[in-house]
Amino acid sequence: MPVAGLLAQTALGEEFTEADAALLGRLASAPRDDLGRALYPPQEFLHWPDGPLDAPERTRVLDLLGRYGIGAAVDAVPALAGPGARPLLAALREASGIDALLDEIRQRFVAAADRLRAAAALGLLDEAARTALADDALDPAARRALDGLRAGVAALRCHPLLRQTELAPALADFAAGRLRLSGPDTEALLRLATGTTTAACLGLPEPAPGTTASASVHAARTAAEAAARWRQLESAPSRVLQRHARTARELCEELYFRAASP
Repeated sequence: MPVAGLLAQTALGEEFTEADAALLGRLASAPRDDLGRALYPPQEFLHWPDGPLDAPERTRVLDLLGRYGIGAAVDAVPALAGPGARPLLAALREASGIDALLDEIRQRFVAAADRLRAAAALGLLDEAARTALADDALDPAARRALDGLRAGVAALRCHPLLRQTELAPALADFAAGRLRLSGPDTEALLRLATGTTTAACLGLPEPAPGTTASASVHAARTAAEAAARWRQLESAPSRVLQRHARTARELCEELYFRAASP
């Protein structure tokens, strides 16, 4: 996700002062064309003899904000609700893009932390068992125990909340432009990858108390329809889409079987 790192650091840090806000207020009074020429390249800004700031002041704001941040700040100054550092910092924070990134981190990693840890632990268990089974001198009883362990790991990996971790690469490919989906399919993928309940994964309202049976029937039907849609996408020309559609279809099928089970 695009983030102006220096601007975000300044907006969230403690270095920016009321004096800095005053400097940017003075800078915003300069003709915009003159300021634009002075900032291209940024080193030219440090030697701008006709600007409203002296050399140390120009160095200060350039170190704090960079070229992009200075532009964002002077754009924000006329629209601020009031003077001072606080409203300006809020505008700089919004311009940096950091809040969108923090929201993504909370949704994709913090909220899914238990699932991610569980998936990693299961991977380590499976790898340890597989490595041990490669020993030809392994005791038969130990071999049966390790086979049972791997079977148990495989069964746990079928749980929908763990299957969701397998959709993380799909989200990454989508964000990078490698995975192209229609609007409805994009929404369906995001629900599957981030939902914390069957209803949330399928885009359904959470069932009200006393409606468990009917809600399960509805969920099973919706999951079957979603699985059929992802099955269609498995035949798409794009191998990236084929791979992620297969994972999404398998997750929908698991949701169907769990909802349809008595």
